[in-house]
Amino acid sequence: MPLRLLVVEDESLIAMMIEDMAEELGHEVVAKATNVPQATSLIDAGGFDVALLDVNLAGEFSYGLAEMLQTRDVPFLFTTGYGAGIEEEWRNCKILQKPFAEDQLNAELVAFEKG
Repeated sequence: MPLRLLVVEDESLIAMMIEDMAEELGHEVVAKATNVPQATSLIDAGGFDVALLDVNLAGEFSYGLAEMLQTRDVPFLFTTGYGAGIEEEWRNCKILQKPFAEDQLNAELVAFEKG
């Protein structure tokens, strides 16, 4: 079953790459945000199955967005180029280390599909 994705990423080229990969894998990016206020509005609106959150959005962290998603029981994963820089309380969450390949994204999305 195709997933509807929210992509929160401040680098437009990376967001486009994620969208292209997702579409190649049969999923759809239904919402995109480049900062925390935009993402907050999109999370409030809903309409997606899974969120991909860049950890660092132009100097602002996305942990508050992750908390919002948790309270709504919406699965998410972090994307980051900072691996070890993720705060301790979030290190047990799903994390895709940037740069990542399509097969890595696919593995995470398949896991979400299986529940």
